[in-house]
Amino acid sequence: MSPRTLSLLAASCGVLLSAGAQAFTIDYLTLANSNERGYSAYTTSNGGVTVTATGTSIGDTNSTPDYYAYLDSGNAGLGVCKTVTSGMQCSPSSDDNVTFGEALNLTFSQAVTLDQLRFRNADHGTTFASNADISISIDGGVFTDFSLVHLFNTPLTGTSFTFIGDSTHDGDQFYISSVGGSVYTPPPSTGVPIPGSLWLLTGSLVALRRRFVPQA
Repeated sequence: MSPRTLSLLAASCGVLLSAGAQAFTIDYLTLANSNERGYSAYTTSNGGVTVTATGTSIGDTNSTPDYYAYLDSGNAGLGVCKTVTSGMQCSPSSDDNVTFGEALNLTFSQAVTLDQLRFRNADHGTTFASNADISISIDGGVFTDFSLVHLFNTPLTGTSFTFIGDSTHDGDQFYISSVGGSVYTPPPSTGVPIPGSLWLLTGSLVALRRRFVPQA
């Protein structure tokens, strides 16, 4: 067996030890364009991940959302509506994005890392004021302020995410048009034993290398 073959086997072992994370994308803009309406809880799935969106007032801790997650068409996306008609249309129609006093909550079926979120402004555009902010809470933690931009690519890791606008600026209203990321895979702990099959494979590679590669 040549050294090149051994190297290929070693690379295969490395792939087994570090499998790629499962990726997903939720395209709320496309979903909204085909079905504008409000939901007490809107659930969708992609890439083996399920996410439920709800709308609440800021500080609401009840299990039943007091506002509605709202899919707004016209290239907007997911927002929040306080009141809907019997046909689940927002009333008034202008109250279908996330404004101050409203919270948009995304709860995933498992821990994920969000590495790409896209936001739209109140006019369904992609431009925000230079001082526009958004506050985000992860897994019920404290809110952290970020600049509100169309393409937000600061990685966020958790299971539940709450988004609110900033009360100090006008125009900090938004929709989430899409979220993308991957299932979170925690780094291996030194206290977790490696499966016996991997030890066997690694040991075999070491033995083969000693047998077929000349020693210095």
